[in-house]
Amino acid sequence: MITVHITRGEAVHGASHIDVFTYDGDMTITVADYLTLLNRDKALRTDVNGKLRPPVIWDCGCLEGKCGACAMVINGVPRLACRSFLDKVGRRGSITIRPLSKFPLICDLSVSKDKMFETLKKRQIWTEKAVISEDTETRNLIYKSGQCLECGCCLEVCPNFKGIFDGRGDNAFPGPIYAVETYRADRTSDDDYHRHKLHILYNDLFYENCDNSMGCKAVCPAKIPHDELQARLNSKKRV
Repeated sequence: MITVHITRGEAVHGASHIDVFTYDGDMTITVADYLTLLNRDKALRTDVNGKLRPPVIWDCGCLEGKCGACAMVINGVPRLACRSFLDKVGRRGSITIRPLSKFPLICDLSVSKDKMFETLKKRQIWTEKAVISEDTETRNLIYKSGQCLECGCCLEVCPNFKGIFDGRGDNAFPGPIYAVETYRADRTSDDDYHRHKLHILYNDLFYENCDNSMGCKAVCPAKIPHDELQARLNSKKRV
């Protein structure tokens, strides 16, 4: 049997609380599977005090680790709920689940990532006409950068990202996702002026403010080599 602690709350009210449940079922399922069962089964949703709690609000999409929607903090580490198995994260008999803290809270475990996407759009992180590099190593890195789920796990652990997006016109540190998307756009764009603007923004917003803790690489569900991508962007040689 394990004990599950879930942080609950709504953005409109501001306050949060923790519901505590017990679970004595199949431990080979994922946290996403457990949350699905919890919302379906009133017996499971009865807390340790014998009180029936409302269904947990959380985000999900593919449930196969491909979309990043179910990112949340599990036992203090940002992870995808669909890739976190109870027998692994609940090995010590207890699991804590809370929402990502650097995104605006919607309700319970659901957060809004709209500002993150708006910031990437504003910074013109895109490629209108792709040019494929002849360098094999560069092609491999372009492919790996394209695997970014934009789940937000890296932003949760980044000590330099404070949860402040560029919606107010501030030149806030945009976080590791920005570097990944900049690398992909820079290495595939055929527009020299666009690439020049990307370099200026990257140097001003990211390079001058990243302390290279590499927590982003450690928690990335897609195993993106953040260190190598940043090293390539930081170098003067544009391979």
